[in-house]
Amino acid sequence: MMIKNLSELASKERLEGLRISERWGAIAGAGYQALPDVLLFAQSELRLSSEELNVLLNLLAHWWRPKDVVFPRATTIAERMGVSQRTVQRITKSLEAKGFIAKSRTEDGRPYYDVTPTRNLLAPYAEKRLEEKRQARQLNDAQSRSEHARAGAEALHGTERAAGGHWE
Repeated sequence: MMIKNLSELASKERLEGLRISERWGAIAGAGYQALPDVLLFAQSELRLSSEELNVLLNLLAHWWRPKDVVFPRATTIAERMGVSQRTVQRITKSLEAKGFIAKSRTEDGRPYYDVTPTRNLLAPYAEKRLEEKRQARQLNDAQSRSEHARAGAEALHGTERAAGGHWE
């Protein structure tokens, strides 16, 4: 079977109620990370390098509640990424300078990070995306109403012909 366009491959099922475990199966049991699409879709606009995004995702993986701070060690993130601890330290400093995180230290010198600034930075991008979705939905609704009206007119036209009437 030849596929004419990609829209034929897209499921028409509604997305509501689908769970991560339904998409990923047992893999999700090992853990997963919920993050807003705008973090990925606006990466270039946010001026986030791939390494910065990777470090940020590693920090966000430890963020479970809105008021929590996170405290993974730079060595842990470095091992996950296959880079040096110093690279991770440079990247966290860059993320802090760009306003994505706020770094603090405990009395004994251990670093921890507040990642809530990321949420604030993403808000305008999310608002833009929501507006785009709203406009697309309005356009889709208008097209759907137009198609229904056309189908109704065609049905009426067929009825008029069958009754011997004229449709002009």
